Amino acid sequence: MKLSPVCSAIIVSVLMGGWPAPEMASASQHKSPENSKQQVDANPINEASISQPSSPCDNVVELAIMAKNAREAEFILGACLAAPGPSHMHLQAAHALMLLSDEQEMACAYAAIIEDMLEYPQPKVKSSTLEKIETDTQRQACLCVRKSSQNLSTMDFEEIDRIESSRQFEISQWHSVTSSTRMPDFNYELQVHQHRTMDHLCVFAGDEVRYFESRGTITRGFQEIDFFVHAETDTPIAVIIWRLGVHGQALQLLDLDAGEQILQRNSEWPVTYKILNNQIKYQYHQAIDGNKPEVIDERY
Repeated sequence: MKLSPVCSAIIVSVLMGGWPAPEMASASQHKSPENSKQQVDANPINEASISQPSSPCDNVVELAIMAKNAREAEFILGACLAAPGPSHMHLQAAHALMLLSDEQEMACAYAAIIEDMLEYPQPKVKSSTLEKIETDTQRQACLCVRKSSQNLSTMDFEEIDRIESSRQFEISQWHSVTSSTRMPDFNYELQVHQHRTMDHLCVFAGDEVRYFESRGTITRGFQEIDFFVHAETDTPIAVIIWRLGVHGQALQLLDLDAGEQILQRNSEWPVTYKILNNQIKYQYHQAIDGNKPEVIDERY
C-alpha cells in the first residue's frame, strides 16, 4: 500500500514546487489524535525496513512519496531534517513535516524551525515555493500563538514557573501577544503578536485563520483596532491603524467575512476617524506633487 493521496499530494507539491488545494492540507491536519494513535499502535513502522540513501537528504522527495504511510514519510523527512545537508532541502522537509503533523505542538515546533531558516537567504528555493512556505508558516504561527495565549490564561503562576524551563514551553512561547480583541456579537477575533521586530496581525473566524499580515514593529507597527458593520452591505469591518514612519499613520479597512483588505490610506500625519450610522468618516494627510500635505476627507 502506498502513501495516501492526500499525503502524497502534500509531499509532492511541497518538495517539488507545486501546491495542494487548501482542503488537502487541512485534511492532513485535522485527524483525531485518538484515531491517529490507534493507527500508529496497530501499524508500527519498522525503521530498518525503510530504504535509506547514503545521505538522508538524497532523493528525499521520491522516498517520502514511496512511503507506505504518513508515519514512514515523516520518518524519512525527519531524517533529512536532523542530518547535515543542503539548507534548501532542510527548509522544504520542515515545511512538509509541518503540514503532515497531526499534533499542533509538533506543527508549532516545525514552524519555529522554518522561521529560523527563513532568516537566511534561500537562493536555491524558487520564489513561488518560498512565498508559499512563508505563507503557510505565518498561518501556522497564528494558530500556535493563539493556542499558547489561551493555555497561559488558564495557568496560575506556580504552574508557569514549573514548566518555564521545559522545551515544550520554549516552543510555544516564541512570540509575545501584544493585543487580542473580539468583535462584539460576531465570532471574529483579531490578535497581534510580535516576533523578530515584526508585528503580525492574525484574524480568526472561529478556529479558522481568515486573514494575516506582518509589518515592521518600529516604523509600521500596529496601533489600534475598531469595528463596525457597514450600513449598506451589512458586512463586519475591522478598522486597523498602523504606524507609518515617524509622524504618519496608515488606515486599513478589512472585510472580515471575506478575509480581505477593502482599502488602505497612508497619511503623512495621524489619521482621524469617526464611526457614525454604520459608516466610517476619516481624514488623512497626503502631499501632492511634493507640496505641503493636504487634508483629505473620505467616507466608507
